[in-house]
Amino acid sequence: MREPVQRTWSHYAMMALYYKWEKQRDVVSLLAREMNQTVRCNASLALHPSRLLELPYAELAVFGRCTGAIKYLGRSLYAASLLPALRLFRRPQFLLLRTERVLSTPPAQLLDTLSRFTGLGTSVYREPGLHTHPNLTTHHTTNGQPAQGHVPKRCYPSSTEALAKQHATFLADSSGAAEARAFDGMRAELARFFAPFNAALVAELGSSWGDGEALWEHERTRHT
Repeated sequence: MREPVQRTWSHYAMMALYYKWEKQRDVVSLLAREMNQTVRCNASLALHPSRLLELPYAELAVFGRCTGAIKYLGRSLYAASLLPALRLFRRPQFLLLRTERVLSTPPAQLLDTLSRFTGLGTSVYREPGLHTHPNLTTHHTTNGQPAQGHVPKRCYPSSTEALAKQHATFLADSSGAAEARAFDGMRAELARFFAPFNAALVAELGSSWGDGEALWEHERTRHT
């Protein structure tokens, strides 16, 4: 799961600034309408997301389907998407990963996490003669040793580097600068919108989430 405000911007930027499929270029008005759409799905739940925790599957599923149809904000309402599934499946069947943490995790460590969760093991990735994907940290020769002269590299840049580079690109591009600045002006409002939904998800997951009450660092700061 990606931090919801940044995920919303990334989605809009892809659709409007990269592919040019989104014709609505007033991003503030667009997202304001989507916040109102969430209220129309269920005003009580939209204004008091903690009530999601009290609902049975059927009612959660109706709200989840409604918010899921909301183009940009709906995909970042993780509580509305996950809580219905958590009513149907046991908690150990879920592996929830933050995108920001995945991007900064060494590939081998991430692979171990996924292998342990799925129970598939990692031996297949360590067989002699197996060449890993070019983006992975180590390339192997036929004897299973790192290729001579190869300089290990991260699979991706850190999340901070990647997000800063992406945003700077849009700010420097005259065709996207206005939207990027307008979105920056409503980040705090969007964070307030998402916060109670994130809090509901944390309340449901409890200690199994593993690291406190906030999903992302800016929320941890705001709650302390």
